[in-house]
Amino acid sequence: MKIYFAWAKDKQQFQNIESLKREDLKIFKLTISQKEGEVALAKILVPTNAPVLSSWAVISCEDQNQKFTVLFQGQPLGFPRNFNQDFAEIELSAEPKDAGKQISELACQLKTVPFYDDLFIEPGDDNPVNVLEARPELFCWDRCLGTVGLSNVFQGKRRLDLSDGVLADSLKIGLGDVPLDAVEVEVKAEWVQKANGELNLFPKIAQSFSNGKINTLTPNPLIHHWPKVGDKIGPTKTRKKSGYQVTKSFLEKMNPPRTGGLNLYPTLSPEFSLGPDRKPVRLKRAWFKGELWLDWQYRQKRTEVARFMLHHDFQLKGKIRPRHKKLKIQLQNIGEILPGSDSASFFQAARGKQVIDHAIEMAKAYLAGTARCIEVEFQVSLEQALDIGLDDTVVLKNDGNYPGLLWAELRI
Repeated sequence: MKIYFAWAKDKQQFQNIESLKREDLKIFKLTISQKEGEVALAKILVPTNAPVLSSWAVISCEDQNQKFTVLFQGQPLGFPRNFNQDFAEIELSAEPKDAGKQISELACQLKTVPFYDDLFIEPGDDNPVNVLEARPELFCWDRCLGTVGLSNVFQGKRRLDLSDGVLADSLKIGLGDVPLDAVEVEVKAEWVQKANGELNLFPKIAQSFSNGKINTLTPNPLIHHWPKVGDKIGPTKTRKKSGYQVTKSFLEKMNPPRTGGLNLYPTLSPEFSLGPDRKPVRLKRAWFKGELWLDWQYRQKRTEVARFMLHHDFQLKGKIRPRHKKLKIQLQNIGEILPGSDSASFFQAARGKQVIDHAIEMAKAYLAGTARCIEVEFQVSLEQALDIGLDDTVVLKNDGNYPGLLWAELRI
């Protein structure tokens, strides 16, 4: 197999393959590695005096059947390392020059309900990884094209059966970690409850009188002290704000209804004596009609906590101690909330229910991530490994060579 190394001015689209079939550097050793969510790295061992002609490079190969495959493209990272008088090791990164723009644009597309909620993000935290908190997915960088996409933690976009290609005695299977059996979530909301409305207080005042209508023997003080539009109702020395304000008000005298002998609405008081030598007198009783509307506003700091536990059925059998994780979440910048008339709870309001939906998706993502608890290591020939990527699913079937292994479908 022939390995090529070509210096380039910028990221290539591989339209002119012939231009890449060059040996601008003689490679004695090549290692390409990549971890989930990160860009690929390439280490090449070259002669110490090898020239660096550009800031971008493409590594490719051609097999005996003249099948051409791009293996990697990227830019050198800093000064060569591990060099002596004969050889130097150069490290290259597949991170494209527009990596920040690409990942920001993808992150913006992923800010959808219920998989994203800005109340879970601290102000000023614009890390694109935040959009993956409630998704069983990871950012996946293509080591050849320099593009970013999403890769599901369980199912790759391509399925490769390598059962017949695993080299003898290279398969190793081990337990990476014990999967979670449950995630306990606690969501704390600190917010300001706000409500307002209007109330007609006049009928309530009138009902406090025995006859159901406002009446008095001293009308002038009543008229003088009757609340005016704009007055605040209820403030005291210790409580300067009541939240009640008069919006409509009037009070005027009226002639009460005539009820004949029943005399339900008398216009004079009963006789009473002013002294032994004075005639009994009766005072004139005044009857009133009016209106007294109050506008009220309610504003109060509130703290609520919602808790739930999410389980799943995927478990390793045997004497393994159950594990669960506790997530404590402090919601950010809720501000003032006007709940529906049927609820005084943030979590029972529409916005609060949206928060709970997102928290459930977060718990599901945590459970999904820890369910991948088996580590599998194997080797295949170079020809079979040329284009394996982090968004592939590998299938291994037991042909009798791997005791204990019946069938496995692995995410790279």
